[in-house]
Amino acid sequence: MTPDSGTRGKLRIAAAIAVAFLLAAFATTGPGQRLRSRLARTHATRSELDSARMTRLLSRSGELVVQPPSAETMAKPVDPRHVAPAGKCPELELAARPLTPAELPSSTSAPVPWRDAGPPLISLWLDPCRWARVHSRPSKPGRDTEETGWVSFFENGKLQFAAPVGIRIHGGVSRRYPPYGYRLSFRSEHGTTGLPGGLVSSDLDRPMPPLARLLVAEGDDEDTDGSLWAFPGEVAYDIGRALGGQTPRTRPVWFSLNGSPAAVYSISEHIDGDFLRRHYGHDDFELHRGKRDPDDPRQDSEASDRFWAGELAWIAAAPTPFTRADAASRYDLDKLTTWLVTVLFCGTGDIYQEAMIRDRTGKLASGRWTWIHWDHDMSFRTPPKNSRFGNTRDLLPYVLDNQREIRSPQQALMLRLVEEDPEFRTEIVRRTTAALNHQLTPEFLESLVAR
Repeated sequence: MTPDSGTRGKLRIAAAIAVAFLLAAFATTGPGQRLRSRLARTHATRSELDSARMTRLLSRSGELVVQPPSAETMAKPVDPRHVAPAGKCPELELAARPLTPAELPSSTSAPVPWRDAGPPLISLWLDPCRWARVHSRPSKPGRDTEETGWVSFFENGKLQFAAPVGIRIHGGVSRRYPPYGYRLSFRSEHGTTGLPGGLVSSDLDRPMPPLARLLVAEGDDEDTDGSLWAFPGEVAYDIGRALGGQTPRTRPVWFSLNGSPAAVYSISEHIDGDFLRRHYGHDDFELHRGKRDPDDPRQDSEASDRFWAGELAWIAAAPTPFTRADAASRYDLDKLTTWLVTVLFCGTGDIYQEAMIRDRTGKLASGRWTWIHWDHDMSFRTPPKNSRFGNTRDLLPYVLDNQREIRSPQQALMLRLVEEDPEFRTEIVRRTTAALNHQLTPEFLESLVAR
């Protein structure tokens, strides 16, 4: 050892002793004690971690996993201030070790009789504070109403999938009263790509990629005479798809929230960019929802109003007689006719809520406007305190004149084409006859009832 190296060695020892004394002194301070406590723990909340960006990256990569609340947190009574819109539930924690799917609260709380049965069971779980917050504002839409919970999917007595998920109430008029429907969002910070598509659609010819968003809705709807209709909207979707329409995929399930006895529900795709990527391989589309809510913060109501007004103006300005050839230059009339035959057969009320899409790449429908069926739950039945058909059972006039004010291009197109183009009227008759005689056969309809 040279004299210089010996000197350096003594300096390192002295520095180490000094650092040790400093750390020992720091450990006795308040900040030091908090740091020591955090280092000794296996869990931490997001706000306790210094870098929000790094936390998100670690969550997305699966290095950190959101954890259910501790038993200590669960034992505390719900603070009413947390349930108020401005309140905030206690933070969930992150940890490096994920719980196994069977350990998640949505799995452990799943009611045994339905969990072990053959049909699928969707089990949702929210801690008491988040459960109260979600249900304290059922009529308010938007991302800020979403709370983190857990979902488990059982089938044939086996746990097929379980993960953290964002949960919010979903629906239109159904938001006014329970039982509610829910929208589930599998976000990147949850560390999962979504619900496996095969759990919603078993179509082997077109395997479905994972669903980033999923709708869970009550399956039974009431008629004016008090009778229940099971899955009217889902059956209407299947009929529309059999006729060549594009519809969300659905599946009947049992549903349980926080271990409650299971009820009859259905799960279905939500129409958004994730839906478009799943079905068409990209999301370079222009999409406008026919079901518009001016109070929904997700929608640009002014832009939406301009779009609908522009389409109605184009149709109104077309020369007389308005023909199929005129309309087909801008719209996919095959899908429009498919939709019309579907709602005529199903006797669908509350119509003209389809999503209009246009493929900017020009591949789908040659870049023309086309439609995806949506919100057909008022099929086959008349909801209480409603009169869908007035004094007539003739469905075609009902469909054409359903709205007091023409706000939908679908309706404006059909009103002009049915009145002004004999070829379009002939096409409606041809397509309806083909559906009744060859597509919607008794065997096909019985298979829907069996499913």
